[in-house]
Amino acid sequence: MLFVSIFGVGNIIKAQPESLETFFDFENITADGSEFIIGEAPFTIRVIGFKLQDVDPGLAHSGSRALVVDPSVPHHKILFERGVNLLQFYAVDTLGGGRIELRERHFRELSPQGTVTGLSKTPGLQSFVSFSGSVADTSDLNWTNGIKEIKIVNPVGQVAIDDLGFTYVEGPPNNTVFEDFAFPWEMSGHGWVGSKTNFTIGTSPYTATFTGGVITPGLPAYNHSIPGGVGYWGIVQQEISGKQVEEVSGLITFETPAAIVQFYAAVFFEDDGLIEIFDTEGNLLTANDDIGLNVSVELSEPFTYFDFNAAELGAPGGIGSVRYTNRKITSNTGDVDAIGLDDIGFTPIGAPGSGTTTTPVTPEVPAVAAPEITTQPVSQ
Repeated sequence: MLFVSIFGVGNIIKAQPESLETFFDFENITADGSEFIIGEAPFTIRVIGFKLQDVDPGLAHSGSRALVVDPSVPHHKILFERGVNLLQFYAVDTLGGGRIELRERHFRELSPQGTVTGLSKTPGLQSFVSFSGSVADTSDLNWTNGIKEIKIVNPVGQVAIDDLGFTYVEGPPNNTVFEDFAFPWEMSGHGWVGSKTNFTIGTSPYTATFTGGVITPGLPAYNHSIPGGVGYWGIVQQEISGKQVEEVSGLITFETPAAIVQFYAAVFFEDDGLIEIFDTEGNLLTANDDIGLNVSVELSEPFTYFDFNAAELGAPGGIGSVRYTNRKITSNTGDVDAIGLDDIGFTPIGAPGSGTTTTPVTPEVPAVAAPEITTQPVSQ
């Protein structure tokens, strides 16, 4: 068997797919048509442009069933419910050719390591491609939010995929609501412009409203998704210095209190920036000013990861708000003073994955005492 990994031709993958968090061998799965969902939430895959069927031994890596490209459908893809960190599967094109592309949540291709071209099958022998990669490793796919799509492009012969295994990314992308402030065209519906503005992300009742924050392009140092990426958007607090800079705060308020809040943050000046977490009554739960310094896009880890859990903070009713502040400093350099937040995710109380429930508690009905005879009747 010929194995090809995204680290280069000839690297044999020792870990097998079934050792990963979720694994589908397709043997005992049935589905009709060329578009269907496999698995149970939150570990599902959506299959488009394939048929799940019994195949000859040359098209199955194990057993006798596999996903086979349906030539009557123009697009052939597998979509993951959440961002995938580790991914392994086997693929074959009976006539050679074809291309596999791995794509992220905005369906941009993860290239060049996320692409394999020239799939082939030696007559009489199985020839498969095996992927295995860590998205969190910038030397690998260099994408922190995970793989969302496997796409087959220009299949030549019969193309089959078998023994698919994956492990999800931990962190913001796997919350109920996630926003990476990636593209200007995403901002149009929110009125996001390069100035102070108020806006909301999510869908009611799972929304977060940002008050007093700034959305800005042109600061690649504040893009966590693609470190050093030019032209992408981040959420920051900023004031032009050259004089004493006053404190400026932004507030994130959750429509439904959050069980989990996760995001990345960075500051421009050392010892600048403060993050505060409050409960639904406005009581301070915790504060943190230990935020990574980000003065150069060359830094491989310019952001500090924050993970707040309401139950662990002693707030079973949830997190009500987050305040982020660039604190008062003095600078005569004309730099921008900023605290930047990116890749924000949160899971509200009662939402799937929150570990909580919003099922109302039925109030107890006071028991009514049975009648009691305290004085015996007198004989008439």
